[in-house]
Amino acid sequence: MTSLKRKLEELIRSHQADMNKLKSKWMRIEEQYWSVVQAIREGISFPPEKVAEVEGLSKELEQILPVPGRSSKTSHLVTIEELLGKDTRRKVKEMFYTMLRNEFFILGVYGMGGVGKTAILRTRREGAGLLYGHLNAKKACILILDGLWKPFEVKDVGIPVETGKLKLIVTTRSPDVCRMMLCQKQIKIELLDMEDSWRLFLKKLCFAGELPREVEQIARSLLDRCCGLPLGIIEIATRMRGVKKEREWRDMLGNLEESRMELDVFKRLQLSYLNLGDEQVQQCFLHSMLCSGNLLSEADREYLIESFIEEGLLGGSATRQGLYDQGNDILDKIEGAGLLDPEKGHRYLHPLTRDMALHVVRSTTHMVKAYMGLKEIPEEVFWTDRLEKVFLQGNKIEEMPYNVSPNCPKLTRLSLYDNSTLGDIHESFFRHLKGLAVLDLGRTGITKLPDSISQLESLEALLLQSCFALRFIPYVGKLGSLRKLDLKGCESLEEVPEGMEMLANLRYLALDGTEIETLPEGVSGKLVNLQYLAIRKLRAGEEVKLPKVEELHCSVSNVEMFNACVGSLERNSSQRYRLVMGAPENFSLWCGGRLRGLYSLIVATISLRV
Repeated sequence: MTSLKRKLEELIRSHQADMNKLKSKWMRIEEQYWSVVQAIREGISFPPEKVAEVEGLSKELEQILPVPGRSSKTSHLVTIEELLGKDTRRKVKEMFYTMLRNEFFILGVYGMGGVGKTAILRTRREGAGLLYGHLNAKKACILILDGLWKPFEVKDVGIPVETGKLKLIVTTRSPDVCRMMLCQKQIKIELLDMEDSWRLFLKKLCFAGELPREVEQIARSLLDRCCGLPLGIIEIATRMRGVKKEREWRDMLGNLEESRMELDVFKRLQLSYLNLGDEQVQQCFLHSMLCSGNLLSEADREYLIESFIEEGLLGGSATRQGLYDQGNDILDKIEGAGLLDPEKGHRYLHPLTRDMALHVVRSTTHMVKAYMGLKEIPEEVFWTDRLEKVFLQGNKIEEMPYNVSPNCPKLTRLSLYDNSTLGDIHESFFRHLKGLAVLDLGRTGITKLPDSISQLESLEALLLQSCFALRFIPYVGKLGSLRKLDLKGCESLEEVPEGMEMLANLRYLALDGTEIETLPEGVSGKLVNLQYLAIRKLRAGEEVKLPKVEELHCSVSNVEMFNACVGSLERNSSQRYRLVMGAPENFSLWCGGRLRGLYSLIVATISLRV
């Protein structure tokens, strides 16, 4: 602190003459401006000429304050005004006005990497002079901590903010850091909207005249990939300077869409990933980038935690609730690192953050071709013996033909989710995939599974949710490692597959939304490790044969059975359940949070609280 103070004093002395002039000017403007503004806030009306005077003072302030930046029309340098959106520019003005008053001592500025946090603090010479003059008059100074990853106690390192002699500005990617640093005011630097993005792109592109219509369409598609991130916009515009051929623009777009190009902005974004520190959290982040969309709702959050469980990324707990608590903690850490952005009830994942993640995972072990409009599966040359995970979800693949039999002994996950056009999977396809642990065929148009599925003895999760046309699943008795069987929404399925009684390791069984009424006699007593069960009906006495069930969704026939189910759930510290009594839909009993059930029987209403 002594060294910092000495350097500041030397700098102030070296510019003392200029400081005195700026001090005088500032004192005059500040006194007039803020007295009028305060009066207006208190409801005092002013004649038009007085309002004009205030506006003039405001403009004068803008000329000497460091925001927004200005440059000549011919300059290709990016100004602060171009880096920030309209709403953020207003916030930044307010930030600098706040600094010059005595209302706050610790100010937090946060936002994702590359959004312009550091740029707004690089002040112009006259702005810096004004600030130094004002703070010198008050015998105060500003300390800027740029790019803070973790919070600390300012008192522990001797920063005397409580005395009013020093103002502290913190820039960080995490709002949690601002909160833990006790920032009295926080400003989020938002992404640019499309209008501001296009203006910044053209400024950095330096293209003489108007872009040809075809090129402009491609350029706007490139901007969609940047999604308002200034650093990404600037890099792509700079790379495309002087490029006139439509083919070259299209190549650039294709390289970005298929993640064949590594941008410098990825290095900046990767710092947030590296700062997660914990390898488990990093692996969960990478996995969520590979299997989720750009907007994550609460339902998507649950889907991700289920996916973490399927992948074996969570451990240390024998209960579903323990695993869910762990998964929620991990997602909170990912969000706290600035890798997921809260937005109107959702969590927003930036496309360039996903692209960065794709460059972190090795292309030799991962095949990621999701949401690319593919009508055929990738050629067999891509199915190498080093592949570990394949993500082909969200395409329009129609079949897995007889002549394709990938030899991928290390492949552990295959996702074909949401290929609604997929109707046929040939027997030969799974012949050499003996190491497959997670197979996701949800929301496909398949009518049956090939018999070769029965030989996948390493399979731990078979995901067939919302396969509306599925009618047949072959024998599953050899799938001794299977822990999850999700058949929810398979509305054409009338029977459980043969061999269910052999699945002693099964933890999760979803049969709701199928034509299956109950489990076959004797099966429930063999599923001794089941923790999640969703089925149309539960037979009397079956609840005692499911000693580990924590989450139950079913209908029961009478009050006694309802109470027996609730008692069993209570013993297992259940957090939620759905029980239906009698005619199903009218008495849908959903419980979230702490266990609490309500049920109706004829005219009697009984409330049960646990």
